[in-house]
Amino acid sequence: WAVVIGAISRRMVRLFFAAPFLGSQGPATKLMLFLGAGVYEELVFRVLLIGAFVIIFRKLMGLDAVGSALLAVVGAAFLFSLFHHVGPFGEPFRTATFLFRFFAGLVLSMLYVTRGLGITAWSHALYDIFLYMGLA
Repeated sequence: WAVVIGAISRRMVRLFFAAPFLGSQGPATKLMLFLGAGVYEELVFRVLLIGAFVIIFRKLMGLDAVGSALLAVVGAAFLFSLFHHVGPFGEPFRTATFLFRFFAGLVLSMLYVTRGLGITAWSHALYDIFLYMGLA
C-alpha cells in the first residue's frame, strides 16, 4: 500500500503539475517525522477525524453510511493536506504539494475505512521512509 500511495498521488499531481516537493529538513529530522507520521497523523486524521465526520454526517445531517463515509474520507484528506501548510513548521502553500498530499490522504483514508488503522499507519510510515531513501 505504501507504493500504491506514492504511485497514485504522483500520477494525479502530474496530471496538473510537475514532480512533487520533497522538503528541506535534515536527515535526523526527516526520519523522526516519517516514523511519527505513520502513527500520529493516522490517529488524528483517520481515527479521530473520520470517526467524528461520520458521526456528524450520519447523526446531524441524516446521511446514509456510504454517503457519510465518502464525505468523511474527502474531508479528512483535505484537512490532512491543509495541515501540512499550517503553523510555524508548515510548508509554504503550493498547489502541487497540496494536491499530492490530498490524493495521498484519499488513499490513506480509503485504506483506513476498508482495512483499519494498523495497515494504514504502517503504509504511511513505510511510504515516508521509502521517500526518504529515494525508493518512492
